[in-house]
Amino acid sequence: MRKKLIYSVIMGLVFILGSQNALGQAEYEKYVKSETPDSSILLMADEVLALEMDDAEKATKLIEKLYKKVQKKPYQMIGLSNYFLQKKSIPTAKMTAERAYKLFPEDPSVMIQLGDIYQSIRAYGKATQYYDEALSKDPENLYAMTMAAYLYKDTNPAKCVEYLQMMDKVAPSSVMVSRYLGDIYYGDSQNDKALENYVNYYKIVPHDIDNLNENSCINYVALLRMNEKYDEVETLSTELNGVFPKNTFFKRSIIDAIISTRYANLSEEDINRVIEKSDFVINNELPDTSYNYRDYAYLAEAYKAKQEYDEYIKWAEKAIQKEPRAATTLLPEIADAYSRAGNYDKAIEMCEKFIATGDTLVQPTDYFFLAGYYGNKALKLEGAEQEAALAKAEEIYDNYETMVDVDEQYRGTFMMAEYYNALQNTDKMVEYFVFALNKMGEPNDVNKAHYVRANKMLLGVETDKDSPDVASIKKYCSAILSVDPEDEFANNVNEILKQNGL
Repeated sequence: MRKKLIYSVIMGLVFILGSQNALGQAEYEKYVKSETPDSSILLMADEVLALEMDDAEKATKLIEKLYKKVQKKPYQMIGLSNYFLQKKSIPTAKMTAERAYKLFPEDPSVMIQLGDIYQSIRAYGKATQYYDEALSKDPENLYAMTMAAYLYKDTNPAKCVEYLQMMDKVAPSSVMVSRYLGDIYYGDSQNDKALENYVNYYKIVPHDIDNLNENSCINYVALLRMNEKYDEVETLSTELNGVFPKNTFFKRSIIDAIISTRYANLSEEDINRVIEKSDFVINNELPDTSYNYRDYAYLAEAYKAKQEYDEYIKWAEKAIQKEPRAATTLLPEIADAYSRAGNYDKAIEMCEKFIATGDTLVQPTDYFFLAGYYGNKALKLEGAEQEAALAKAEEIYDNYETMVDVDEQYRGTFMMAEYYNALQNTDKMVEYFVFALNKMGEPNDVNKAHYVRANKMLLGVETDKDSPDVASIKKYCSAILSVDPEDEFANNVNEILKQNGL
């Protein structure tokens, strides 16, 4: 029982040889020889501990007597050192181990004991010195290899790999070997080797919180993402999210995998799964500081795909608050969402805010959309407010037309005609369609759809007159049929003209 207690103390102090390591108590006892001192020895040890604080001189004399009783028993000296370690008297534990080393300089267990003590006080250089020395005496001592590999992992990765390879020969399929090699190769950007070792690690380690190393699992998922193995990312992240439910990396990786797998062609099921897997965002399960831009942006995009624009706006604005630089990409989309929801004032606000950034992403089309928001706003107004909104739309359209190629310098005027058509202001509609056609000139691949539309609208107005102008009607029909010879409206009007001998 006492031997188990000593083992647990050592394991607690070195904090490595627990569930994250390949070694258990049986292996420790196999590679590190230690005997529990007789009860009389332990009683003297307790007296030493009692005197340490009050009378150091008496304690020193007593411990010398104690050493004389065990000086021919190296493994009892190790046990005694462990006993002092258990009682948190590290200086005495160290002194005892050093005395054992002086008496038994060839014994690897004594060297390991000193290594453990130095490891416990974070004197890692001294610790590795003793583990290395133990291995020079006992080249297959798995415990010494394990401890040396652990201590070299962050300070001398190449040396750590050397020990891990030694360990793999002594104890193949070691959880620790696979994990540490994965970690080291990952840190050194040797991604193929890292992934190979993480795959092996995940095969042999129990999949629970007591055995899996969280950081190594994060690295494993990250490598799968780098290799675009998104189905594996989703499967693995879903399992690891169950093991580490508070780790947002795995939650985000699930969502990222769903989106990345079918980015351009997300099904309705995929979109719903993105929303479902974003429950930790929707339910505000974490402090605000724990969320990042993508948490909100992915959720916003999912709602946008479902055409739930109020939800899209809510999460997109949160994304911008989290990462203001995202405004350069999200503000135009939020403006569009507000427009689709009929809130043109907010659409205008967001679009103007985006244009005001002066970012290189601002394009002439953003001015075109802004003018459109003013135009759509005008349709909901009356009187002077309507006229003001239309005037603003026209001003922005005029500005837009100065920014684009000559073939597109009619679009703003064309849109003004459409707004006047929606307002049933026929005179203004005709004025702007005629103006737009003058800007278009001859039909081409850029303008032909609008060219036909404008001529058909003008043809409709002319044919509705009590005294239509036949020349104008023929002109509009000819223009339409030059682009679309099969146009039913123009052909019907032409037929009527022929029937009437015109």
